[in-house]
Amino acid sequence: MAKFDKVALALTSRDAATVVDLIEKLKTEFGNFAYDDDEADEWFEKDAASQKLITKSGFNQKNWKTAVDETMKGFFATIPEAEIKTVLDGAPQRTESATGLKAEQKRRCLN
Repeated sequence: MAKFDKVALALTSRDAATVVDLIEKLKTEFGNFAYDDDEADEWFEKDAASQKLITKSGFNQKNWKTAVDETMKGFFATIPEAEIKTVLDGAPQRTESATGLKAEQKRRCLN
């Protein structure tokens, strides 16, 4: 968990709060935020073609992506390890019982 501490410290609490506020506002238009390498870029581009809330808040695409990344890493660092372990340990069982996945999809998830 300590490896996230230094990354999260580079972000101000004001910037992190702004990121969270923007995600909350924009999810009504773009759907739930699913954090991965491309999501911040996709949301920036969608917002640039829409309300421009991200740029109006002072972010360009590069520092928006960095701020989202650091905010999420800081959030993940606060989750107790036991809670993460519980979620990960239950993943195979949830995958096996998922009715929306085909057998091939389940196999790929489990391997």
